Amino acid sequence: MNVDKLKELCDDGKFYEAQQMFVVLFNKTFKQEKYDKCAQILLSGLNKMHQFKQVALLIDLAKYMLSLFTKLNASTTHTFTIKEDKITAIDLIRHIVESYHQLEDITPKEDIQRMISFLDKVVTWSAEHQVPKISDSHGEPFIHMELGKLHFKLGANEESNKNFLKSNSPDEFAEMISEWIKKGEDGEHDLFITRAVLQLLQLKKLEMAKRVFELLQQKTEKLSSTPLLHFVKFLIISIEKGNLELYHHINQSYATELTRRDASFKDVYLDKIGSIYFGLQKSKPQNQGLGSMINSLFSSMMSK
Repeated sequence: MNVDKLKELCDDGKFYEAQQMFVVLFNKTFKQEKYDKCAQILLSGLNKMHQFKQVALLIDLAKYMLSLFTKLNASTTHTFTIKEDKITAIDLIRHIVESYHQLEDITPKEDIQRMISFLDKVVTWSAEHQVPKISDSHGEPFIHMELGKLHFKLGANEESNKNFLKSNSPDEFAEMISEWIKKGEDGEHDLFITRAVLQLLQLKKLEMAKRVFELLQQKTEKLSSTPLLHFVKFLIISIEKGNLELYHHINQSYATELTRRDASFKDVYLDKIGSIYFGLQKSKPQNQGLGSMINSLFSSMMSK
């Protein structure tokens, strides 16, 4: 590569022309089947665009990097040798994400959308080539976390929520939910919290659900506790202890409140949660003959 020419273009603000030098060299090198060199060229180009704060051009080169992975049928752990360093494909993606983060304060809306489009493609690639395999459809969890944050920044709250559910990032998810709560109606904070926890439990993410619930309780401590939040607390306890009788008891005790606040809590989430954690085929009413031991246990928990 003509380093002097590249410097001249950048000094003159001709960043697109400079980026195209990397693209041309990448294509030439790919035809020569020098794939490690291809990754090195694109990484150099990415770093150069980052240096000059050219977000759109950086993302464009990132797409070439992902194209390299797909053409090679590379797994997330595929290793490239770049200047004697061994770097995996997924770590190159992490580098791209970090480079973007360092520029996000100056990133216009259209470039945020470009990054979302790029990361959506990363999800597809990583879901197909994940090592070790986590999910056939979700892809790398940290990419979903990034997508969650970007969608929330654009005000696409439902898309943000959908991606956070596929992440392994309870702290970031709780932060998003707490900000979302501020945009909701007064007295509806418990709806946001309950829905998030039920969705996580439905996805078999008990530990993440526990952490999110704990964090959101802390973040909303100035707001009043409600029957819904009591229900969530005891639901988590029943699952942790594998206590089917307690599970039936709280479902019956809070049935009216759940239906009044959001019918989907019972109709959509709890049937599946009961199936996952207790092997239930469908919601069942509490056995009227439950002994005083269960009532005593429940009353004891309520007082804590």
